[in-house]
Amino acid sequence: MLRWRKRIRRMTYLMTDLLCLVIASLVANILYAQILGRKLNINTLENFGFLCISTLVLMMMFLFLSIYDNTIEEEGMLTIKVIFKMIVAYGVSTLLIGAGLFYLHVPLSRLYIGIFILVVMFLQLINRLIMRMTQFKDSVKSEAVRNILVVGQSQKGSEYIEEIEKHGYLNFNIVGYLNIKKVNPYSHLPIWEILATWLIL
Repeated sequence: MLRWRKRIRRMTYLMTDLLCLVIASLVANILYAQILGRKLNINTLENFGFLCISTLVLMMMFLFLSIYDNTIEEEGMLTIKVIFKMIVAYGVSTLLIGAGLFYLHVPLSRLYIGIFILVVMFLQLINRLIMRMTQFKDSVKSEAVRNILVVGQSQKGSEYIEEIEKHGYLNFNIVGYLNIKKVNPYSHLPIWEILATWLIL
């Protein structure tokens, strides 16, 4: 259950970031036309190819640097560690996208790429704030904490407890442990009482 909650949150971040990239592409086209007074000199297919390459590179960088996992573990907060990793991801992605477009001979302006990356950064920042208020609202308000009693003592139980303690944003509180042992119900009785019990049965 814990892993599924984390996977769902990671997928939510991925899907909303994809939406941010699509919106950023449209906004970058409009801003580029406003700044230079002319439209971008690439066709729709090339623009779509740029969006696909940008999405692939950015998403791979975010997954490679574990930005989604770090953000989830920090309960949606933009800590220095997360911000630093995001800046590295944007910087490396910009270089890779530029190099890829140069290699493929796509006549795309560096100004457009810069506008696109800046708009993506801005939209993802807004996305993170919205996600913090929706996905981690229980953590923000410190409400809806679920108490858990762990039954059994095994390797799986230990792993489960470690997962809960490692991921505080899940709002689970371990109230105790219950270990059930197999016990002979007659172990406390003298031998003659055990024989008498069997004879009666």
